[in-house]
Amino acid sequence: MDSPARRVSLARWVITLGGAGFLSGFIGPIVLNPDANQGPLLGLFITGPGGALAGLVLGVLFRSLPISDLRRLQACWFACAAISLTTLYICLPSPALLGYVIDAQVERCAPLRDFENDALAEWDAAVARAPGPGDPPREWPPTDPPDFLSLQILGSVPEEFRPLLR
Repeated sequence: MDSPARRVSLARWVITLGGAGFLSGFIGPIVLNPDANQGPLLGLFITGPGGALAGLVLGVLFRSLPISDLRRLQACWFACAAISLTTLYICLPSPALLGYVIDAQVERCAPLRDFENDALAEWDAAVARAPGPGDPPREWPPTDPPDFLSLQILGSVPEEFRPLLR
């Protein structure tokens, strides 16, 4: 029959790993990803019970191995750290796209006054040919819009950031 010290040792594994999984899964998403609306549920339904189950399995495994109590305690703390760090890594938000950094060269630039008459004439023409309620929709943008600034795009790079680095 098992001694009380071994049963307490198994309970210690279950409580310690379950608590580490619960705390890292409950508090981690709140701190690391505050925009996540269901963050604490990770600790309640996944990492808490998963940590307790891992504690039960590892407790039974280490109970059957012929190692000292100090090594069992070290293995328990290592397993807690592994569960906590894995959970916290999973809670990290993915990078958010801010926009694109565009490298361009100006080909032509003209003052807006040069286009004023053309723009007003095009506006009047667009108003005249505006579709009525039964007309089919037209394609937008127009095939040949006027240019005020012409750029030659040399390249673009997505600009991302992680919300933790605000």
